[in-house]
Amino acid sequence: MNKLNPTISVLMPVYNGEKYLKEAINSILNQSFKDFEFIIINDGSTDSTEEIILSYTDPRIVYVKNEVNLHLIKTLNKGIDLSKGKYIARMDADDISIQNRFEQQIKIFNQYTEVDIVNCQYFLLTADGKSYRNDRTSIIINTEAVKYISIFQTMIQHPTVMIKAELMKLNKYKDNEDVKHIEDFELWNRLFENKCNSYIIEEHLLFYRVNPASINNTKGAEQNLKMNKLTENILSNQYNFKINQNALKLLQGDFNTCSYNLLKKIDFTLICFFKEVNKKHSISVKVFNDMLFWQKHKIFTVCIKSISKVNFVNKLGIIMFLVSKILWLKDARWRAKLKEIILDFRNLQIVAL
Repeated sequence: MNKLNPTISVLMPVYNGEKYLKEAINSILNQSFKDFEFIIINDGSTDSTEEIILSYTDPRIVYVKNEVNLHLIKTLNKGIDLSKGKYIARMDADDISIQNRFEQQIKIFNQYTEVDIVNCQYFLLTADGKSYRNDRTSIIINTEAVKYISIFQTMIQHPTVMIKAELMKLNKYKDNEDVKHIEDFELWNRLFENKCNSYIIEEHLLFYRVNPASINNTKGAEQNLKMNKLTENILSNQYNFKINQNALKLLQGDFNTCSYNLLKKIDFTLICFFKEVNKKHSISVKVFNDMLFWQKHKIFTVCIKSISKVNFVNKLGIIMFLVSKILWLKDARWRAKLKEIILDFRNLQIVAL
């Protein structure tokens, strides 16, 4: 490895991460692509995090210690400033990168010079690390379509990302209360607005741990509120487009509100938005069709996640709505995805590591 100019700077903040830290570190050090520096920032941990990090002697590790807890955004931006690589790869201290993750991501950057961000599919890993499964909400769509869909849903999983370092150094994460805990959602939308391009590798290259102590699980309600507000602002500022508040809440995770009328409103609103996108950007038929594919998948996912959370009347409403969309099955791509989801549930594809 060239210590002055490594190809990749791997950035991993950790705060009291002793439980899973060794697995995360080992998964990076064992990557098949070797030319990287591994910046591990201990954000004021009070457990054995430091002891674990210092037990490693690999020269690629750059250990940084915050004397006090600066929290995630300041720590990430500190790591960006310290990075020397051509690309920055994100990693979380409770996840596991598959051995060829970096190799596959670098291959895409070498193949497509116009690509700025490379992320990948991932498995959901149980907290105990004993089993994993596919993320049934994840789909692959056209790179251009991702830009517009990302306004409503995070299409890029933060710890799967590798990104051009010059972009990160120019943009960084916003450090303000409005985007706290949704800093990645805000960043991807800001980069897309500035015409950055992403590429999603279809191969699963990371185990994303479903950790009860994670921000997603402990701050989920706060995240949804902030995402709602940011989405409204983007739609208003970039497209002069308004969305029903209750429809947006349902789209972004408030499944208790689901009803037949609200599902109809979401269906109609998304079609209207896609037409606005086409009016502004003159998108291709393929991009438009990919957005329609996402719409079907998203609404179906909302229905499935909502049905156990609503009263009997609204359960019937959800079923009625799905029956009314029987013509969706004429779409061969959606039909194949639905079959995949059904088989996944039926076979319970949970496999021991």
